[in-house]
Amino acid sequence: MDEQELREFARSLPMAEEYDHGGRPSFRVRGRPRFAASLDEHGISLVAGEQAIREAVAEWPETCTESWHGPKLVAVRVAYPRMPDEVVIELVTESWANRAPARVVRQYRADHPG
Repeated sequence: MDEQELREFARSLPMAEEYDHGGRPSFRVRGRPRFAASLDEHGISLVAGEQAIREAVAEWPETCTESWHGPKLVAVRVAYPRMPDEVVIELVTESWANRAPARVVRQYRADHPG
C-alpha cells in the first residue's frame, strides 16, 4: 500500500474527513479528535486507544512504535509500507472505530464482515 492508497482508504471510512495537521494529511471523524495523523511516505500515526497501541507494538515491533505525549501514550507510529495491506487496513479501521460513533461503527462492521 502506498501513501495515496492509504489516504483514499482513510477517507473512505464513514464520516471520515481529511485535514492538514502540521503540513501533513491527517484524518478525523466529523470534527472529532483525529484518528490518524502525520501521513507521509514512511508511516502514519494512529490514535487507536492504549490497548490497541500496545497490541500493535507487541505484534509488529519492527514496524510499530509507541508515541508518547509527556506521560501519556497517545498513538502508534506505523511504518505501513513495510506491512501487509490487510494489517494496515485493520489498524486504520480500529483507529477510526476508536473515534467514530458506536452506531456508525456497528453499521460499518455489519456491512464489512471479517
